Amino acid sequence: MEILTKVADKKGRITLGSKYAKKTFLIEKKEDGTVILKPAEVVPIDEAWLWKNKVAFNKVIEGIEDAQMNKFAEVDIKDYED
Repeated sequence: MEILTKVADKKGRITLGSKYAKKTFLIEKKEDGTVILKPAEVVPIDEAWLWKNKVAFNKVIEGIEDAQMNKFAEVDIKDYED
């Protein structure tokens, strides 16, 4: 762990350095005034269900792994027609 000292400018801003440019963070504000920045990625709301549903998520991962190994199931298209 590295501890740095930064001084906020007159608008309350600090810089993190170019390593963090264009990154998204969650900001955790504690009662004692401590601020914790956590790097984050945002998931669209209509895709969030997949990350919450372990069974569905694992099926997707399984399908991706099968595709990478060229493992495909044979299907009859007639089974899917109306």
